[in-house]
Amino acid sequence: NIFLKDKTLTKKENFFLEKYKKEIQELINQILLEKEYSSLDNAMYEKRIDIDYGNNIHFIGIIDKILYCKSNNNTYIALIDYKTGNDDISLRYLKNGINIQLPIYLYLSKELEFNNPKYIGFYLQKFNITEKDYRLLGYSNSDKEILSYLDNNYENSKIIKGLKILKDGSFSKTSKILSNDEIDEINNITENIIKDTINKIKNNSFEINPKIDNGINISCEYCKFNDICFKRKDDEVNITIKEDGGDNNGIY
Repeated sequence: NIFLKDKTLTKKENFFLEKYKKEIQELINQILLEKEYSSLDNAMYEKRIDIDYGNNIHFIGIIDKILYCKSNNNTYIALIDYKTGNDDISLRYLKNGINIQLPIYLYLSKELEFNNPKYIGFYLQKFNITEKDYRLLGYSNSDKEILSYLDNNYENSKIIKGLKILKDGSFSKTSKILSNDEIDEINNITENIIKDTINKIKNNSFEINPKIDNGINISCEYCKFNDICFKRKDDEVNITIKEDGGDNNGIY
């Protein structure tokens, strides 16, 4: 209201303003619901993390929200990034450095001085008025005790999309889960990609090698410079993705 008090809006602007105000309230309601199910009583917002590799080389990122709590000499952590688009969170392209934003946040958060960090999960929280689904979308720890710190109703979660426990106690197929070892492996792969990229930049190595998956060029699909790029057909790299149904295919 303070920002708008001296502004005159058109009917169209007023229409969209009221529409977005309503959607923002629904997002806030979802965040309040998350707090009801969560034991994470501390938070960092827009946390800037700077990793110094020496020789004036820094890797810097900003994590929208870090929720955490301290219990039994451990720190339980959930990472959340807000998005307005339709970002792909799948880890199947991780080794190729594609869709790597959430793994990068996971890697950056290792720099925080948490005591015995235990990662509950890493998620997107989308603000998309066409979908109107504000549940957390991402990967959760398969350790139920760790998971319960974020969602004590994980058996049929109202705050994490797709997360559900079957009658036999196993996770449903829609649940995106990772073991502690897999989370550590994601961190290792991400670190190697970042360090490899730094070395390539230092050595002036900027090879053109777009990735092709099932005949689709997933590297150049949205590139603004596609028409003036010097890529050739023999520059393309075909990547093979396993088709056994696992959302975390391609990690290993």
